[in-house]
Amino acid sequence: MNTLANSLGSRLFRYRLTSPASMRRGVASVAAIAFLIVASHTPIVVRTNLLQDDGLFMALGRYLAAGHWLGPYGQNTLAKGPGYPLFLALNSWLGLPVGLSQATLNCGAIALFFWVFARLAKMPNLAVFGFIFTLWAPAPYLPHVLRESIYPGQTLLVLAALSYTLFGEFRPKARLGWALLTGMLAGWMALTREEGIWIAPGIGIFVLYGAWVAWRKRMFVYHVLTPMLVMIAALVTCRIGFSCLNWVAYGRATGVEMNSAPFKNALAALQSVDAGPRTPYLPVSRQARFAIYAVSPSFRSLKDYFDPANGKTLWQFGCSMYPETCGDIAGGWFMWALRDAAATKGYYASPDRAADFFQNLTGEVTRACRDHRLKCSPSLFALLPHISEDEWRNLPASLLEGIRLITDEEPVDLNPGISAGSPKDLNVNLAFLGNPVITPVNSERDANEDKFHIAGWYISPSHSWISGQVDQANGPTRSFPISRVASPDLMAGLNDPGAAKDRFDFTVACGTPCHFNFVDDQGATLPLNLLQRAGQRFQSSFGAATLNIDALSKYPNHDARPEIQARASTAVHRFFLRTYSLLLPWLAGAALLAMFLVAGLAVFKRRLDKITVLAAAVWALIASRLLLLGIVDISSFHGMQPRLLAPAYVLMCIAVVLSFAALKAMTDGIRRPGNGSSPVWAAYKRLSASLALCEDRLRTGTDRIQQLCQQRLSGNSSG
Repeated sequence: MNTLANSLGSRLFRYRLTSPASMRRGVASVAAIAFLIVASHTPIVVRTNLLQDDGLFMALGRYLAAGHWLGPYGQNTLAKGPGYPLFLALNSWLGLPVGLSQATLNCGAIALFFWVFARLAKMPNLAVFGFIFTLWAPAPYLPHVLRESIYPGQTLLVLAALSYTLFGEFRPKARLGWALLTGMLAGWMALTREEGIWIAPGIGIFVLYGAWVAWRKRMFVYHVLTPMLVMIAALVTCRIGFSCLNWVAYGRATGVEMNSAPFKNALAALQSVDAGPRTPYLPVSRQARFAIYAVSPSFRSLKDYFDPANGKTLWQFGCSMYPETCGDIAGGWFMWALRDAAATKGYYASPDRAADFFQNLTGEVTRACRDHRLKCSPSLFALLPHISEDEWRNLPASLLEGIRLITDEEPVDLNPGISAGSPKDLNVNLAFLGNPVITPVNSERDANEDKFHIAGWYISPSHSWISGQVDQANGPTRSFPISRVASPDLMAGLNDPGAAKDRFDFTVACGTPCHFNFVDDQGATLPLNLLQRAGQRFQSSFGAATLNIDALSKYPNHDARPEIQARASTAVHRFFLRTYSLLLPWLAGAALLAMFLVAGLAVFKRRLDKITVLAAAVWALIASRLLLLGIVDISSFHGMQPRLLAPAYVLMCIAVVLSFAALKAMTDGIRRPGNGSSPVWAAYKRLSASLALCEDRLRTGTDRIQQLCQQRLSGNSSG
């Protein structure tokens, strides 16, 4: 009996290990684990000094993790949605490196999508191939602390959950559960980036097809209407919940302020003003601003920020990209400049005050436009400036550039740049992010050197100044100037106008052992042991002068030469980058051709299936993403950049798989002659019968003609 049981158990165990389903799961698991290992050792960029991007997300995430909602209110607090800071806060609670968490999210999203595909299409082998093919595409992993790092995964989660809600085979309660999950995922996605309108065309195609199928089955209410109402309710609940939490924290029920009516209307009103010739990528020119100052007291209060007495605006970031805007505020930077300008005047003391200011500004400009005191031409899009005909003509070229980037180019830079920020900020944020592997903080210095941040002041009776000196252990002494920084506090405290610029704030790289000196104008030196003094505040006499150190900190040693794991992960990424850049253009072209064939067969057979519609929806999502970024590209800033195109790149890989799956599903009737119900096979049989009949008649006619010719020849011979 025991022998029989052991034999049976051995057979069952061997069957489970060697069954096709187990093999597929094993292959997919190995690919996923390898992907996560490579991702966990890939250095990411951490820039705490970017206060509207990386630094903002990390600051908001730290407040959320500490239970303080989004922290104190300011011009940047509600400028972007909390979707990515929520992810960072959750990652902090789990204690995982953020790079690994981002890779895990995207890996899980791709796995869920192809799990749904396998159940709907009944093509498990193709699903495993699609999972591996999409997972190892370069775009699912972006080495940045930015919301674009999780946006491709969010897109796939929503698409997969919606597909299974509409076409999965399960009980009504389970369908409502999936609908609730879909709505919550869509709500999270909407709170991550503000341009969610781009997914509407693709999802609309799928929902309309699902409604048509359910209507024919007389299951519209149970399969489509009720689940869609649950999805919408969950989505709306997410947005209302966000607004309610803001009302509790800040006294106003508002959402993301970039999409709020007061700010959006004010920006649209300002960008509608025509004053002088329109310059591309210049939404509110200097001429337009001066015209608005004349009619809007609210906007006039910001004049010294936008147009100071020296005539130089602080916002020159677009000059290198768009030379025609140099000296003015270019493209998408104006909306941020507007928020900062309002903050300098105290309008961001609270959400109510900010909303009142922008509403007043909108009313003043709108009335001036209506009274013809200003010449105005409103834009089609509230957050985008007026787009001229010449700019619209650039749209095809921009779209072609986007297509090239997601097919023919390498969408991820293997050298994404250096990490940046003060030592204190880097240490705090790296601990919050789970101490991930990061790129060098300063790529120019030697790997054996430490980097220090030094800030303080120097007061000399003669108002002379100091310089810095580093004695290299294995090299020449290196001297460098120290810039003077404004010090109004010292000037006021000492009542000395000569102390207006007696502060310093600089960084220095120093080898081991480190020998650093301050040097005065007479050549005297003041040695400073940076390693021992790190973290201390102190004051020293320097001849007749006084030197005070307010901050001395050492940068974290995350910028040393990459370890072998990091170099190996970079080599793996480089291999897949080059492989996909060679293969994907051909695969994308073949997939597009396959979709045209599928469309023709669908018309001929007068039949659609869910895989064909899902493939069409994915192609529609790619097109809408490219169109959205193309419009941004020709009007505001460089929209065709890899991190913004990441969802389209991932969807392109999926479109390749789905297009061939749709072609296979459509041609099943042609390849199976035994399927008598297929209209294509019936037409093929009728055509074959007709050709056979024509062949028989042609053969009969040929034989008859041959007989007549022989008879005529026989008669002529007899004569």
